[in-house]
Amino acid sequence: GMTFNPIRMLDVELSGPLADIEPAHDRDGAPYRRAWVLVRLHDTPLGLVEVTLPDGTLAAGALARCIWDAVGDAVNDHLRADGMAPIPGLDATGVPGAADLAPCLVERRDAVAGNPLVSVIIATRDRTDSLADCLQAFDDLDYPNYEIVVVDNAPTTQGTADLIASRYGGDPRIRYALEPHPGLGWAHNCGLRHATGEFIAFTDDDVIVDRHWLSELLRGFALGPDVGCVTGLVVPQEIETQSQYWFDVHSGFNKGFRRRVFDLRDNRPDDRLFPYRSSMFGTGANMAFRAAALRSVGGLDPVLGPGTAAKNGEDLDIYFR
Repeated sequence: GMTFNPIRMLDVELSGPLADIEPAHDRDGAPYRRAWVLVRLHDTPLGLVEVTLPDGTLAAGALARCIWDAVGDAVNDHLRADGMAPIPGLDATGVPGAADLAPCLVERRDAVAGNPLVSVIIATRDRTDSLADCLQAFDDLDYPNYEIVVVDNAPTTQGTADLIASRYGGDPRIRYALEPHPGLGWAHNCGLRHATGEFIAFTDDDVIVDRHWLSELLRGFALGPDVGCVTGLVVPQEIETQSQYWFDVHSGFNKGFRRRVFDLRDNRPDDRLFPYRSSMFGTGANMAFRAAALRSVGGLDPVLGPGTAAKNGEDLDIYFR
C-alpha cells in the first residue's frame, strides 16, 4: 500500500520575524516532507496550515507566503478586532506593530488581574511517563495561581502515587487523590471534591498544555459573570502514523479557531439540534468551568460508564446541562 509520510508539527508566531524551517527527521530517521504549522498572532491561534518541505526545508519568505494564502483573512480580522490597521501581505519580517501593546494581550492581562485560584483536574491510570510530561509543562505556565489534583483512577500499580510523592512531594500545588471506581466521570467528580479553586479546568494525562492555557481560559470567563464554561483548542503533538492522521482529521477535536459564544438567547446557533449536539462546544481535554456553576448542576455524571471520554460522553453531557 501507500506509505504514510509523517507530518512535522510546528508553531509559528507572526508578531516577530519568521525563521526558516530547518531540516528535521521523523521517528524512522527520514526527513519530513510536509509540516502542519499552528499559526498564531499575539499568541492567539489563527489556523493550522499544511506546507510542503521539498528538500526538508522551507525559507522564511516562502513560509510567510504559504501562511498568508491560507490564513491572511484571519490575520486581518484579528488586527481589525484589535483596532489595528490590516496589512496587504506577509513576508519574513512578520506582522508589524508592537505586539505587547495589542489590545488582546491587554485584555488577557486584565482578565488575570484578580489572580483567582484555578483547580486543574487530571485523571490518569498507569501512564506515568505521559503524566510526567504533562505535569512538567505546568512549570512553564504564565499564570501562577493554580493547583493540580491528579486523580489516580482504579490503578493497577503504585506508579502514579510514587511519581507524585517523589517528584512533587514538597509542592503544595500538586495533590494526589485515589478513585477506585473506574470511569472518567467518577475520577472527575473525585477531583472536584478535592478542588478548592473558583474555576475548575480539566485536561488529559497525555496533553502538553500551552504556556498561556489558564490565562486564556480566564480571558474567556472575563467576558461576563454568566459564562459558566470555557473550552479551547486541542491540536496533535505529532502525526507520525496514518492512524494518528485519520484520528486528527476525523475525530472532531478541533472545533475551529474563532471564539464563539453559545447560550439559549442571542447566541443560539442556527442548528436544530442545539443544544443537544453538544460536541460543537469542545472536548474534555481542554475545558473549564466556574466552580459554582459546575457544582450547581451536581458535577459530572458518572453513570455514563467507564471508558475514554470519547466513548462515554460525560463532557458532552456537562456542556448540555
